[in-house]
Amino acid sequence: MQTPAVRSVFSSLRALRAPSYMLAIAAAALLLSGSAKANTIYSYTGNTFTEIVDPIGSPGRYTTSMKVTGTIEMASPLGANYDNLSALEISALVLSFSFTDGQQTFDQSFINLLTSFIGLKTDQDGIITEWDIYLQSPIFFNAVQMIHTTSSPTEGYIDEARMMPILTLNADYARVINNPGVWAVVPEPSTLSLLMTGFLGLALSRHRRA
Repeated sequence: MQTPAVRSVFSSLRALRAPSYMLAIAAAALLLSGSAKANTIYSYTGNTFTEIVDPIGSPGRYTTSMKVTGTIEMASPLGANYDNLSALEISALVLSFSFTDGQQTFDQSFINLLTSFIGLKTDQDGIITEWDIYLQSPIFFNAVQMIHTTSSPTEGYIDEARMMPILTLNADYARVINNPGVWAVVPEPSTLSLLMTGFLGLALSRHRRA
């Protein structure tokens, strides 16, 4: 449903015969507010890898310009003091996810469900403060690939990626330790429409004075 604020600005712009670009922005705000969902998306941005291991004969898959990044879409915002760190599973609250190490992308269609998990913990404000995420691919081309990011102090705040051939111990490996990434909440469409409404209101006031 479109917000009354957006509809009001849109109607005022039409009444004042506002320029077409203002009407286009208002229409976009209407579409955004109408398509708003209750789902919440959390994004993770890690730091670039500082350690790279390329065994002899390896094609050198990882570089120090790569890092772990990803998003998790939840059915609703995580509440205060949420904790499933020890569950070692992917919660039913997770609708979708996508993580990449700069070389391979892991999502719900490209993981081994028996070995992968997403563990999260929030503080009293519902902000993610601890995490342990391990995503492992199925076996393909006689190899297994994985991404692991954790805030565990005992493990050293690791973001790591590996390509592990099944028939050899030589694995391509990249990691950064003791330098945890950051989490953020992606703005919902309703939030974006409110921001656009504010810009439209400012443009409308200037148009009236002109």
